[in-house]
Amino acid sequence: MDNIMQKLDKLCRKEIIRPIDLELCRFLEDCHSDISPKVLKAACLVSHLYQQGHVCLPLVDYAGEPLFEDEEGGSILRAPALSPWRSALRKCAAVGKPGEYKPLILDDSDRLYMHKLW
Repeated sequence: MDNIMQKLDKLCRKEIIRPIDLELCRFLEDCHSDISPKVLKAACLVSHLYQQGHVCLPLVDYAGEPLFEDEEGGSILRAPALSPWRSALRKCAAVGKPGEYKPLILDDSDRLYMHKLW
């Protein structure tokens, strides 16, 4: 976990992601100590996308792709492939199905939402 959180902290210090994106990941890690780095990447990205006016993270659009790049154009984080990403999200206690009360909601079309936007 530390490695992913260190990378997210670096992204925040470089102002590539916002403090609220990092804090969401810290909150999830505090509440779910066994949370997967794949889930933390998704949580950070769905929060980041929300700040840009999007309501969800369509996993298929980002799977296997670089998520954030630094000023030199180097990829700091890469999204997992679709199948393992979906699997990690479905197994995570912080991620629910539509109608459940969890911080993150994954629908049947592989779209991830923050619960408040569901």
